[in-house]
Parts: sequence; structure tokens; C-alpha cells
Amino acid sequence: MSSEAFMNKYRFGHHQYLNIMRVRTIENKRFLLKCSYGGISCLISPKGEIQKYINDEFVSVSIPQIKEKSFYNKMLSRFL
Repeated sequence: MSSEAFMNKYRFGHHQYLNIMRVRTIENKRFLLKCSYGGISCLISPKGEIQKYINDEFVSVSIPQIKEKSFYNKMLSRFL
């Protein structure tokens, strides 16, 4: 859950933050449910594709569990 209200003064702030989240899903090979107050709420696939936009209504989404580690997760576990 995030609040993107601080980006209201920037024209493309919401879309820039959405693109950052899309990159994070690709890095981690995981689905991401992005819920935002004052921004864009959606379900993002591990490939960075937006699966479903979520509006103000109650929405039920199904998120598959992925057990495979991404390259970044494998490298991180080596150093921790």
C-alpha cells in the first residue's frame, strides 16, 4: 500500500512510480499487487505486464505462488 499523493504536482509521477514497480516484478520474478491511495492500483505479472487495473470497488484477484528464485534473489542469498 502506498500513497502517491506527493506526486500530484508532477505530471507523470504516477506512471513513473508504476514503471518502477514493474521493474521490481521483473527483478524478483514475482506478482505484485500495487494498492495506492491517490495513484494507480493494479496487479503486475512477473514479466512486468499489468494484468488487471483496480478501481475503487472491491476486487478479488488470484495470485499464483512462484517458488523459483530470480537471479537477484539467488545472488542476495549468497551474501546474507
